[in-house]
Amino acid sequence: VTLEQLMLAHLLRTALTAAPDGLRFVEYPEITADNLPALLRYFGQPESPPDLPRMQAQLGSYSKAGRKAVPFTSDRAEKQRRATPEIRAAAEELAPLYAAVRQSPANLFPRGA
Repeated sequence: VTLEQLMLAHLLRTALTAAPDGLRFVEYPEITADNLPALLRYFGQPESPPDLPRMQAQLGSYSKAGRKAVPFTSDRAEKQRRATPEIRAAAEELAPLYAAVRQSPANLFPRGA
């Protein structure tokens, strides 16, 4: 077990134990234009502010492109392809904790495993 695995496991366990005290979380793939009104509502903001279309459009751009409007393209498949056997084993070991976080009521957009 690596230090990174221990740290990630601790983070996931902390999220699960802190959730009843008000912690909420959102997975990165759930930060979408369609979910933006619900996220705004959660943070006490108007669900349809005047600049909502512009905010939603920004979610389709690559965040690290600076001022350039570069459309976001997922690199998930490439990362999956490059994953070493060690990384896959670590992911498999952490899968039950990750599934619990995904299904937790503290997840603003809970999903099945």
